[in-house]
Amino acid sequence: MMLVSFLDQFDHHEMKKEQIIRLFSQVQAQDLEFSNSGYFVLDIPNQGQIILLFWFVDSKHLILGYDKNIPTAQQGESWLTCNEQMNSKFFDIGDDTWLPLNAIISLELALNSIAMFYDEPMRLPNDTKWQNVLDVMWND
Repeated sequence: MMLVSFLDQFDHHEMKKEQIIRLFSQVQAQDLEFSNSGYFVLDIPNQGQIILLFWFVDSKHLILGYDKNIPTAQQGESWLTCNEQMNSKFFDIGDDTWLPLNAIISLELALNSIAMFYDEPMRLPNDTKWQNVLDVMWND
């Protein structure tokens, strides 16, 4: 069962893919005033969780993060979207969360990835480019 936390609007609700696509498509700038992030989480019995995080940069651009938190894997896997620009500068997306500029993708690409995540949560959505979090040059 997929649970969704969306901006400051709701937390841990079960939502259908079509409802989510509609919700994301209707986001306006004022919806992002108090919160610009959320996540999808799928609990896998005896295996852990798969999480797709999202941060709205504005109503038409997002960053997605894919986390496979499977305790049996040595560390799990974490990925961020990638727009192929070489700009790896970081910016504060809110709440002191620093992410690379080259992770920003269009709403359209993000919606495709979210739809694919709903269909096959165990697979990294392949219509979007991803960068392994371990490869991101974090500014400590």
